[in-house]
Amino acid sequence: MAAPGPLYCLTMFSVLALAANGKHVAVFGGMMRSHHLTVVPLIEGLLEHGHDVSFVVPNTTEHRSYFPKGVDSATMVFLGTEDWAFDTLFSGPEYDFKNLPWYKKPLLFAKELSTYRSTLGLPLFSLHDQLG
Repeated sequence: MAAPGPLYCLTMFSVLALAANGKHVAVFGGMMRSHHLTVVPLIEGLLEHGHDVSFVVPNTTEHRSYFPKGVDSATMVFLGTEDWAFDTLFSGPEYDFKNLPWYKKPLLFAKELSTYRSTLGLPLFSLHDQLG
């Protein structure tokens, strides 16, 4: 018998969380608007079952505009102190990895490895300090 897949595990976790009494749940929406919109039904379901929910999103003007009034009665938690946007954070053809010609991908990979430490300082990747 094969091991259960990640979707099965996520579904089972969600069912168990809904069955529990009055827990405080932190929900991470992701980085893009579509990711945040996807978890809204999960947040509403958790709230309907009496849980306290914190919706964690990056602290940007762009992300704040997605839910100006919040999501139902969930607590909005904004991580980060810098205002940034995807348009300015990763701009240029070298970041369009999916549409890059195959012969340019190894060079991009080498460049990413050589600038790995400085990349971790970007707002997108430096949010993890506030989660501790």
